[in-house]
Amino acid sequence: MPWFLQMQDGHRFDDAAALEEGQSVVVGRSDSVDVSCPQDADMSSRHVSLQIKDGQCHVQDLQSTNGCFLNNELVQTGILNSGDLLRCGNTVLRLESSEQSAAAGGDTPASTEVLVTSPAAAAASVAETSSPVAEIPEELQQCEGFVADTAMAVVERFSLQELIDPTPDAAVTLINFIDRLLQADDTSVVLKFLACALPKRLGVWWAVQCVRSESRLTTDRDGEILDLVVQWVQDPQDGTRRAAMQLAQDHGLQTPACWCAVAAFWATGSMSPAGQPDVPAGDEMAGRAISGATQLASVVVPEQATARCEEFTQLALAMSAGEHSWAEAAL
Repeated sequence: MPWFLQMQDGHRFDDAAALEEGQSVVVGRSDSVDVSCPQDADMSSRHVSLQIKDGQCHVQDLQSTNGCFLNNELVQTGILNSGDLLRCGNTVLRLESSEQSAAAGGDTPASTEVLVTSPAAAAASVAETSSPVAEIPEELQQCEGFVADTAMAVVERFSLQELIDPTPDAAVTLINFIDRLLQADDTSVVLKFLACALPKRLGVWWAVQCVRSESRLTTDRDGEILDLVVQWVQDPQDGTRRAAMQLAQDHGLQTPACWCAVAAFWATGSMSPAGQPDVPAGDEMAGRAISGATQLASVVVPEQATARCEEFTQLALAMSAGEHSWAEAAL
């Protein structure tokens, strides 16, 4: 009995590969693998292997950078059963048998409706996805400070050990550690650390201000995206973050402004369409998008990258101290 590996495309799953008993396929960003996802920047070149053995689909993470999430749980190995969802980078996969397809009334799996969508395709139109006005989630209520008191706590929470070497001692404060990173003159590390250390809503606000500080990044298109992100920061409703993500997706997710929208989308709520079972983003994902936005903004003029990093860092520290509040900005 053949099995079909399917890949999510918007609200549907489409066939990506057929698997027989004993056969395996490799999924990744490289064009040399069995199932290639070149547009997924968060997928590794060789991300995951899937093999049918004894009637089951065995999943093996191939030491990917961002991991494999089986039903939203990080796994190194696992069994992908019918109906399970496997997220690799921003790509969602599932398995379906020919028998299941026939039971649904088709000769082959073809395309089927999906309940959960990937982050890049999750925001449908505002009319379809807007949810009623709700109270601000607890994780978004912190409007200043950092997510922890020590640098080590941030490193451990977001698994930054490989990025930061040597790791800080347990007693090192965030401020002292940030100063150490600045002195090391590694701009990417400083911005990545701050993107995780700031509370998510404040981190999105910081990213917006970093992007807006560079005139080359404030086209009309990007301005529309940033306006929606600001609206979400000031009043974080589900429909607004979905609308911002949709607009960013429409424009290819290629600019710093787009990554501000992605950060807002990943900061809270579900990645699935409104009204469908919740699929929350991983704790680290908003920080990754915030980091992407600020790093892209810092290197618009490469020779100014170090100075821009210093400016962005001082802005982050000021925001953590309660300055430049989003409440003071015009809608």
